[in-house]
Amino acid sequence: MTPASPAATGLPAISYLEAATSEVTLVAGDQVSLSVSLHGIQGIRDDSLADDIGLVWDAPDGGSLSGDTSGDSSVLYTAPSAPGTYKVVASVPETDCAADPCTATFLITVRRRYAPPTVLTEEPVNPAGLIPEVVTDETGNQYAVLTPEEGGSFEVDDYSLIAPRGAVQSGEIVGVRMDKAGAASDIGMPHHRYTLAGSIYDISAVDTSGAEVATYRLNTPAEICVPMPPELRPSLSDIALVMIMNDGSLSINSGTARLGPSTSSISVCGKVGTLPASVAVGHRGAPMPTVTPEPTQVDHSELPDSGGAAPRTVGSVVYMMLFSSVILAIGFALIVGRSRRGRT
Repeated sequence: MTPASPAATGLPAISYLEAATSEVTLVAGDQVSLSVSLHGIQGIRDDSLADDIGLVWDAPDGGSLSGDTSGDSSVLYTAPSAPGTYKVVASVPETDCAADPCTATFLITVRRRYAPPTVLTEEPVNPAGLIPEVVTDETGNQYAVLTPEEGGSFEVDDYSLIAPRGAVQSGEIVGVRMDKAGAASDIGMPHHRYTLAGSIYDISAVDTSGAEVATYRLNTPAEICVPMPPELRPSLSDIALVMIMNDGSLSINSGTARLGPSTSSISVCGKVGTLPASVAVGHRGAPMPTVTPEPTQVDHSELPDSGGAAPRTVGSVVYMMLFSSVILAIGFALIVGRSRRGRT
């Protein structure tokens, strides 16, 4: 017997709804697909219920929504041009939902786009005293030193950080290093707007004593270059250098491809203005499909037609059979010859 619908029983259509990703970080003017999951009165997820209830999307603090903002479980949000924190809210009337209030809220952090480097109004000045070539932390890791007057770089194998002159505040120095931190494969944004590939690279910062710096804002962004994952080479037009935020969300920076340290390698480069940071290469869309070729099977059950070329395996078997027949024939002839000579 088919159970009666919530509308027929007078019960609310859903018990609650929740945001698929509650916190998202974007660059000004960027877009992201936001979605909610709906749970029926039995607590079972059923997103098709969005068609039966008055689900409404709203961006009260700024930004814009596109798509069907009424009756759809997902919507496309475009971040405003001004940096800041914005809310997007999906809500359902109390008559259709058992929860009170029946809402799902997304917190959108919008970061500014990096502008081209500006002309320095004041000449950068190094701090007084001796500046070390490297800084070492308590575990023995060494950090390259960035200075106001020279900038600096950290380069290892096929990944690097290069900071320009004036990136560091006058009178200060900061130590930086990059480390490969594991695989980034198939980590994606909601609805796979971007998906990471290859490896994650951690960029860390310390002060002159080797103590970790929680946040350091560069005056001018540093350039980060990491290897292009081989599987993304056919998709050069869709790549980006992606920052992985502390909450696990992704912030998309434009990426450019160039020849790497060797002529056979390609690097993806982009700008990072705040340290520490974690970056990886990303591409638009869902994870790229992995195609496993099926093994080719050759049917050796029949010999080819007369005049055809047999497969090597079959041909070898035929030649061995013929050779064995000749040996048997010669051996039989010798035995018969000896037998006749013994009788005479």
